Amino acid sequence: MTGHGGDEFLKFRSHDLADAVKQMKEKRRFKELLIMVDTCQAATLFSQLHSPGVLAIGSIMKGENSYSHHLDSDFL
Repeated sequence: MTGHGGDEFLKFRSHDLADAVKQMKEKRRFKELLIMVDTCQAATLFSQLHSPGVLAIGSIMKGENSYSHHLDSDFL
């Protein structure tokens, strides 16, 4: 996931993500799940995530911002 985020949110709140993952785990929708987030304060999105079998990776910690460096015109 990527976009504009903040402390415990990215278009949705951290408790909403935790609840959705919990429901999916209970319904056996996954055995293992990888969640990767690249946004400002990305790692805070996982504060309430406690479901087993989930690996969550955030690019930026609380209080830090994520900035794009440059645009590569070869990929336009």
